[in-house]
Amino acid sequence: ATGIQFQDDIVMEILSRLSVRSLLQFKCVSKSWLALISDPYFKMKHLTKNNHKLLVCQSWLESVDMEPTIKFSFYSSPLSNAQELNCFSKYVQELDCHSTFKPLECQLFCCFNGLVVLGFYSKFDQQLFLWNPSTRESTLLPHFEFTRLCTMFGLGYDVTSDGYKLLKWTMLKGGQSIEILSLKSGSWRKICYYPTTIAICPRWGQKLTIYPYRNENWYMDTMVFVHGAFHWLGKTMSRTYHLVSFIFSNEVYGEIPLLEQMHITNEDVLSNYGLLLVEGMVCVSSTHKHQGWGTFKLWVMKDYGIKESWIVLFTIRLGNIVYGKLKHRFANGEVLLYLFETLASAPWTNRMVTFGHTALRTSTGPFGFWPKYFRVHDGIAYTEGLISPKSLI
Repeated sequence: ATGIQFQDDIVMEILSRLSVRSLLQFKCVSKSWLALISDPYFKMKHLTKNNHKLLVCQSWLESVDMEPTIKFSFYSSPLSNAQELNCFSKYVQELDCHSTFKPLECQLFCCFNGLVVLGFYSKFDQQLFLWNPSTRESTLLPHFEFTRLCTMFGLGYDVTSDGYKLLKWTMLKGGQSIEILSLKSGSWRKICYYPTTIAICPRWGQKLTIYPYRNENWYMDTMVFVHGAFHWLGKTMSRTYHLVSFIFSNEVYGEIPLLEQMHITNEDVLSNYGLLLVEGMVCVSSTHKHQGWGTFKLWVMKDYGIKESWIVLFTIRLGNIVYGKLKHRFANGEVLLYLFETLASAPWTNRMVTFGHTALRTSTGPFGFWPKYFRVHDGIAYTEGLISPKSLI
């Protein structure tokens, strides 16, 4: 019996390191393998053991006159060594669109444990899905109102309640709205208090409310989940920047200190910022455009919560780039950037906006093997997993 148990442990250890693609095929090997691969414990073990990372990209079809048509597609591509990507083009696959109506727009909001939060918009309705791109399973989340430009989401796991939760933050004309969805209960709950600055404003004599940061195109930044808390970039009415945390277990806000040199307040410099995780570390990216040149910089907090541990990981000169977002850092140090090019005036909004070309690039050139007539709109890098979205509701 001991020998059989030892063999089973070896099989589990080997299978836990394989790709989801292989595991789905191996379900047909035997009833015991089917039971093992379907077991919740094995699915969590697979998340911690496998290192298969993929990029799921959202794109739209461009017509002959370069006007975007109302057709959206999703592609997944393996994130191996950047120098070997040409060997993996056969593994790029088109993924199904899960909306029950024809959307005018769609958006990849966030991801966690191989699950992606995906939103679809029509003229009169919105749908929010929890989606596993690797298994192609999805489930429709409880309905509520949200907007593409003014809503950000964060997905995470609450150890105290042993369940997944979704945090939603929406900017409204009269202020802001914060809600939490417990996937176990399937119900949204409103949080009636907001994060404020630690210091007292000398002019107003009170703490200032911290609002979620929006870039030059007014898009909300993403949340990241680490150390049991959500994190996002915020900004006050006095134009000070803050890194806010929200702990799941006791629903308490906190603030991670930033260095003054991490943000520029010079009005002659066009600045955009982003928040992300790199190898489990909280990072802040910045893109500054001044006198025709764009500069991308990535700050990494080596020791969580320690202000003095912020360091510059790298700096890249980008030329005519308005905004850059880091999507992935390869094992060899190469980086994958999502870039916005071309700046133009939008008189109907009295502000500058980005038009024209967007691209996923490494230092060696464009990234991706999807059809050339598809324009990449966004992408999320994630570690693939076996967790079924339907099992969480």
